[in-house]
Amino acid sequence: MNKFRILVFLILGVCFANILEAQKNVPMQIIRNGAASSGSTKVPARPWYITQQDYLLSFPPTIVDYELQLLDKDGNLVYADFIPAGMTQTTLPSTLEGEFELRLMTDAYYYRGLLVF
Repeated sequence: MNKFRILVFLILGVCFANILEAQKNVPMQIIRNGAASSGSTKVPARPWYITQQDYLLSFPPTIVDYELQLLDKDGNLVYADFIPAGMTQTTLPSTLEGEFELRLMTDAYYYRGLLVF
């Protein structure tokens, strides 16, 4: 009976480890476009994270629209898409391989992070 429990525990541990390995939290850094407005505070924006599971990106719902951009290591635009307000997931093309800078753009600022496929 103890061997059976140990075996079940090991199998569950391996399965859970594979699930955790497949999901990554991608920290996003905010970059402001142009000069800050005179009414802005000096308090940094709250950190934002996107969850990457293979080519599926999940993020918190927002009240603004974003343009999603993927740039390669040379800064070339490889992929772009529109993310409407309230959307919480998007799937990227499965043909992407390597490291890309992810940008979620608005007129006033953008978030950026690193995606690895």
